[in-house]
Amino acid sequence: MSLPDKVVNALSDPAYHRQGNNIEAVLGHLDVTPSSEFTEFYSTYFGPFWSNSLGIELADIREDECNIGTLTEQCRSQYGFPERMLVLTQLSPGGTVHVLDTESDEVFVVDFEGGEDLLIKGELEPRWETFSDFLQDYF
Repeated sequence: MSLPDKVVNALSDPAYHRQGNNIEAVLGHLDVTPSSEFTEFYSTYFGPFWSNSLGIELADIREDECNIGTLTEQCRSQYGFPERMLVLTQLSPGGTVHVLDTESDEVFVVDFEGGEDLLIKGELEPRWETFSDFLQDYF
């Protein structure tokens, strides 16, 4: 499946195009196999990315100090996030992070006032049904 046109158009500037797209090392280290849309997005583009519509910064998978790898490892260690989850954003001013379930491809908005417990128990409702849906709203 190809990325939505809206995403491709938003990231048409060559500054976003990833060179040497070895994201498999990060995914292997985190022991996850996300959707083809996720893999295509991060193999093609590098960030971080900013969204005017959602007002959050989407982390890069490996570049920058706060990337998906480090954010995910922090939340696994500190909060016990399940291994299948990837943390996509830093803590927002509203106290939330965006989290991808790599098995279901759903994206969640997780607060740390009980939302993390609901996520861990599998009781938190997703905000987006797929990573592709999330990207379309994001861009």
